[in-house]
Amino acid sequence: LMSSYAMLTKQHLTVWANTLARTRNQTFPPRSRAALRLAHQWSTGSHPLTTPFPLTSASSASCSAARGGMSGDARPVREKAQVRSLPGDPSLTIALLLGARPKNMNRPKDEPLEKLAARIRATVAPADKKGGKKKKGGGPNEPPPEAPPAAPIDVRLFESYEDGREVPATTVNEEAWRKASVLQVGSTLFDIDYNPPTVMKAVLPRRPMVGFPIMARLQLMFASEDNTRFKWTRKRPGCDRWEDVPHCSSCVYTPRPEDVGYHLRLQCVPVAAQPSETGTADNAGRVVGLGGSGDVRVGEPLEVLSDIVAAAPARTSAQIRCTHTRGHPAARPTFRIASYNLLADQYAGSTYAQQVLFDYCPSEALDFDYRRQLLLQELLGYEGDVLCLQEVDEKMFSDHLLPHLQMQGYDGHFTNKQGNVREGSATFWRTSRFRRLHTQDILMRDVFKQPLSPAHAQWQRMLDASPHLATALQMVTTIAQATILLPVGDGSCPPHPNERPLCVVNTHLFYHPYAPHIRAMHTAAILEEAHATLKSWASRLEEGSHQRPSLIFCGDLNSDLNDGIPGVIELLQSGFLPADHWDWYMGAEFRWGMSEEDGSAEQQAAAPQPPNSAIAAAVAAAKEAAAARASPKPAKASQEGATVSTTEAAPEGASKPLSPRARLQLTADDGHAFELHRAPQTAVEAPAGIDVRVPYALRSADDLRTPFTNYTSGYKALLDYVWIEPSTLEVVGNVPIPSEEEIGSFIPSPAFPSDHLAVVYDLCWKDGSRQSQ
Repeated sequence: LMSSYAMLTKQHLTVWANTLARTRNQTFPPRSRAALRLAHQWSTGSHPLTTPFPLTSASSASCSAARGGMSGDARPVREKAQVRSLPGDPSLTIALLLGARPKNMNRPKDEPLEKLAARIRATVAPADKKGGKKKKGGGPNEPPPEAPPAAPIDVRLFESYEDGREVPATTVNEEAWRKASVLQVGSTLFDIDYNPPTVMKAVLPRRPMVGFPIMARLQLMFASEDNTRFKWTRKRPGCDRWEDVPHCSSCVYTPRPEDVGYHLRLQCVPVAAQPSETGTADNAGRVVGLGGSGDVRVGEPLEVLSDIVAAAPARTSAQIRCTHTRGHPAARPTFRIASYNLLADQYAGSTYAQQVLFDYCPSEALDFDYRRQLLLQELLGYEGDVLCLQEVDEKMFSDHLLPHLQMQGYDGHFTNKQGNVREGSATFWRTSRFRRLHTQDILMRDVFKQPLSPAHAQWQRMLDASPHLATALQMVTTIAQATILLPVGDGSCPPHPNERPLCVVNTHLFYHPYAPHIRAMHTAAILEEAHATLKSWASRLEEGSHQRPSLIFCGDLNSDLNDGIPGVIELLQSGFLPADHWDWYMGAEFRWGMSEEDGSAEQQAAAPQPPNSAIAAAVAAAKEAAAARASPKPAKASQEGATVSTTEAAPEGASKPLSPRARLQLTADDGHAFELHRAPQTAVEAPAGIDVRVPYALRSADDLRTPFTNYTSGYKALLDYVWIEPSTLEVVGNVPIPSEEEIGSFIPSPAFPSDHLAVVYDLCWKDGSRQSQ
């Protein structure tokens, strides 16, 4: 026992000491006496390698008896009572040992102390056992002997026990326990530990790998992470000896090649100022004690173990894509922006995704704890100044993205989709380059809720003509973020004269092959909302000698160029979508599937019926009309590598092809499944489209030349875009999309953590004078 004392936990030692206490009248052998001496040193903190922690009453008695037997100088060992009072909480908690049993008492802060004292007396008072012991022969019970009435247990709270200064019984709990130093319960004294610094919880992420930082997620109370002491050690499975990990004293550690095959252990020791009388909650929900300039208070250590460290993957997306950016941040006045669909874990981790959608990817490569490490490495490797992310799980943002990126100088904002799904979009910005002035969360259900606001009144005719469309718009969970960013500088690098504020829009449009009209409506509405926000801030910024913000529109638009120019792209690049565009006809038969399960990507919808011949003919005619109107569009590469025109019309009577991905499952990015109700075999009048105009005509940062950003089995398409205002911004560089040979297989894969590829561009403000709206 003496040789392995360091492995004892508080719980083990307490149980062991209680057992010895029940036999303390026996004669202990030398080894037990040595163990009792160690227990006393541990409980009082006198051992050089331990910190004090409270034992039970029986434990303290046994330690005291042992010390008395060894030294002849028996002194009572005081217990501890821990009191925690959180700001804003109507109750406080008192943790102590009464009658050798741990008690956690939750009491109102405004309750008089005398009521709590009565509760403590009732808890420690001996039970009144009624009835006698039954005779072995089955005779009648013997009446219990008359016992003298027990004397009332003395319960008092002292500001100073040595001076005999008590806290009045009428004092409310919140004030009483803040003042108190000692609690007396009968003959037992408890030293009050008010708001002790505590590590409530520490968690290390699963699957640590060489070269990928692991960060402990801490839940602290009355302590700050900055002051918490951390110590990393390691050992091989089956070995008892822990080795120190050198040169690491923070909650973040990056495993090295020599750590492969080892468990890692992190010890967290919370520290706070003494006394800590009040507290406040920080932005992560942790409580930090605020106190005077007294002595430092050291709390009880908490240890957490990791999984066994594994070797790094042979290839990662960061190794393939970040060679152009790692160590090469954008220099003023250039800034770097990235848009990336991360593939939410609730979709990648589903049984359907693993067995059908991504059956070509090993299941271990779809594991969240594997993918998140590759995603973080890739995001940091781009060294972007603005990051627009989609399909971000709520926990991915709070537990991983925000803590890791904040350590690297970023801040961010997360907006969850509407409905019950727990994923959404997140925008991050480097705080040394930009300061956020405002973020507007644009919620599409609210935008299209009837009666429509005057800013969106143009859609009323379409909603009146199609109740199905009005219903679908209240079911789709799409959101967008519009963030106003102001360039900032530091002493060594002030803002460039050409720099101006930005309005960065980040969105993830609704996915369904027969709902392009909803994507077009959402795009127009988002631009209208962003325009109103930008116009409001432009007047304020101009008063402060800043120019009007430049608009950037980013995201996964779910609008490919495989079959022509969809309405979303036409609207963004020209600022206009005509009433006879084929998107309006494609949406004629769309119906929202009433059978749905928010947040699940496992529900497989029935295969849709193609549009009937009347609708298909209307679509083909609309495409031909659009092709006749349009100027020559940039050519794009087909999947076979040939160059095809993006304005080529569909043959007469043909329907829009359905991608294999859509044939496998018509499940939206937000987890909804749908049905398309087959129209009667008679001519169907499509809902009337309208001429849509938006305040901006933007330019795609790649001029629509990117061959693909989504590369899955049987489906390859450009879905992810960055659109800019060509009058104020220009593209000066980009991170190339890897070739199919570089990717090596369909994605996601062991090297690529998402089914999308990030699009990354270096942008620069153009020279020019102040421009009006």
